[in-house]
Amino acid sequence: MAARRTRTALRLSRNEIPTDLSDAYAVQDLTLREATPAAWKVGYVQPDRRFGLPLERFCGPTPALLQAPSHELSFDPIPGGFAAIEAEIVLRLARDFVPDEPPDGAADLRAMVDGQFAGVEIAGSPCSEILALGPLGAICDHGNSLAVGVGPPLPDAVLDAPARPEVTVAVGERSYPSGSPACLPGGPLASLAFLFANLAARGRSLPAGTWVATGALTGVHPIAPGEQATVTFSGHPPLRVRCA
Repeated sequence: MAARRTRTALRLSRNEIPTDLSDAYAVQDLTLREATPAAWKVGYVQPDRRFGLPLERFCGPTPALLQAPSHELSFDPIPGGFAAIEAEIVLRLARDFVPDEPPDGAADLRAMVDGQFAGVEIAGSPCSEILALGPLGAICDHGNSLAVGVGPPLPDAVLDAPARPEVTVAVGERSYPSGSPACLPGGPLASLAFLFANLAARGRSLPAGTWVATGALTGVHPIAPGEQATVTFSGHPPLRVRCA
């Protein structure tokens, strides 16, 4: 937390972080004592990145929310830390979520969504080696998140038949293979269901209007100061994200 506040690089090794999920989320709960999240993120963990842990997804609080009315965003990375761009579907909650009243079935879960949007998660940490710490390191550090950026609204079909839109990302001169919401097992709603279950187990609620980034559609793409990323959801103007 001090490294984030002072924007100072931090070096950690695997033996300096918790060794199980419950302890990692206990660290995250400690960070939540200091600030109210601007949004939440859910990350999907590829099987080869689970380090033997019983998890498919993880979640974390996001410190900042960025709106993109002109399809342009910028952010300041933590000097000497980690920064990356992830194309994501961002959901907005239609009503409060409370732990003792979880959504009852798929239709009720769908009714929790007030809108779905093209967006980005700006991943970031004071620790340049955060990816090497695996999911437990990310959970401890705000889910390895700096901000969620929200772009144009998307049709309901993104949730109900998520093979579209096609999503592409380029960072500087580097282009990456395209993806779609179907790249997330169960789609964005499965990520939302995971977040609700995780927070309910921790006794945490969410107010209506909360923004939730639901997982990377094309991967985690590092970005360096001075570079610009272009995130394109087919049928919509590209989102441009500059790393200051």
